[in-house]
Amino acid sequence: MKSIWYKNPAENFGEAISVGNGRIGATVFGGTGHEKIYLNEESVWSCRYSDRNNKNAKEAVNGIRAVRHQGRELEATELNCSCVTGDHSSQEN
Repeated sequence: MKSIWYKNPAENFGEAISVGNGRIGATVFGGTGHEKIYLNEESVWSCRYSDRNNKNAKEAVNGIRAVRHQGRELEATELNCSCVTGDHSSQEN
């Protein structure tokens, strides 16, 4: 596990680092005595929930693992991108 350590807490939003997964995120700043937490979720901006779960992911995982164990990393990565990552077809253009 990789870690990032800072000597001082972020005093304002501009100094803070946001964390998230593309659908939900947070930014924490202000220090331990008075911290602020900004939360964000994608439907706040789109005004509706989008189910981006890829319906093919569960079935694809074992095949991707098999390809990876055979040392075919590029093919495994391409399969991962097409079969496991979120389905964006429900998003508006």
